[in-house]
Amino acid sequence: MTERTRRNLEYTLSTFAVEGLKPSKEAVRLYERMDEGKLSLKDAIAAIERKHGVAGEKRA
Repeated sequence: MTERTRRNLEYTLSTFAVEGLKPSKEAVRLYERMDEGKLSLKDAIAAIERKHGVAGEKRA
């Protein structure tokens, strides 16, 4: 993970914490795979949608 990416992830996690939210380990793992170039943003979103049973639904 690049230094810039690590800082971005830390910032995102800190803003989640302010709201009392915590991303799942799977979400963080998907982010890391995107950073490594092994997964596209579109595929990461699709994986999270499938996990929560909303795959294929129209987003607001």
